[in-house]
Parts: sequence; C-alpha cells; structure tokens
Amino acid sequence: SQRQEGGFAAATFRLEDDEATHTIWPQVFTAELTVMIEDNRLDVELEIFNRSEAAFEFTAALHTYLRLGNVELARLEGLEGLSYIDATAGKSRRQDDRYALLVDDETDRIYLGANKPLLLSETGRQVAIEQSGFRDVVVWNPWETRIAGLTDMAPLDFKRMLCVEAAMVESPVRLVPGEDWCGRQTLLAL
Repeated sequence: SQRQEGGFAAATFRLEDDEATHTIWPQVFTAELTVMIEDNRLDVELEIFNRSEAAFEFTAALHTYLRLGNVELARLEGLEGLSYIDATAGKSRRQDDRYALLVDDETDRIYLGANKPLLLSETGRQVAIEQSGFRDVVVWNPWETRIAGLTDMAPLDFKRMLCVEAAMVESPVRLVPGEDWCGRQTLLAL
C-alpha cells in the first residue's frame, strides 16, 4: 500500500508465508516493511507478526547502504565504548574506544547494545542515524579485499559506500503466537 500528501510519502510492502518461504523457514508469519519519506528524513520500519501456533525466534537487519563521496573521508560517531564482534578477525570480541570510526580497510562489525544516536559525517554532509526496536548496529564495507566477489558492485564502489545497519543479531527476537515486533531506522540529513 502507499499514501502521499504534502511533502510526505509512504509505501508498505508485505510478505506472508507460503510454500516457498516454508522451504527456508517453516514459520507462519507476516512481515511488513514500511518506507516513509518526508523532507530530509527517511524512516524504514520492519514489523514481524507471529501468526503460528508456536513461538519462534528470528534475527533481522536493515541493510542500509549509504552513498558517500569517499569513505576514507567519512567518520561515524556514537559507537565509542561499545563492544563489537569483528568478522574480519575471526569473530573476535573487541571494544571500541575511539571517538569516531574511520574506515580505511575491510570493515565488518556488529556493535552490541547500540542504543545511542549515530552521526555519519563526510566533507560538507552529515546524516543523523537513530533506531528503535533494534539492539545492534552492523557497520560494513567490503574494501578491495571482498569487493571482487560481489557481482552487484563495481570494483571501486567500496570507496563510495558504507553500510550502517540497524540489526538484531546477537540476541534473536522471540515472538509467542499472536505477538508482533517492530524495529525502525531513521536517517536525517542535517
């Protein structure tokens, strides 16, 4: 469904279980993804409904690829003091004590318990990033080391992007029958 008025537009996409989804995940569910745009603000909301007769668990992430002029000139603030799982170092757990994350190599991290607003800054541009319902943040850039294996990206695209994903990774969401869960990520151009 979609609606539009003034400077606001929204669209909702719905997925319900069927034979094809049951080959991957046998649960009875409805998933809705709502995208809302207003002026300099973008909200993406994911809602999962448990329509089955049994409880189930799931993990989720909004794979937010943010376009940059040059990732090496960007800085991501708001992750200081958080523990993270570093997939580039054998999934070891580390602590981020830096004021800002600077990307100059392959980056694949799951920041745990990330409930503070983030600020992505690049020369002349800033984006505030907030989330609700999600407990973790994934920060990803394939760099030269991984981009060759990605068929949907050109060889130098890693220099022009950074994923900052609202996520539920470490602790799956558990829904009892009839229960729903909602997570949202908000991007605000400053």
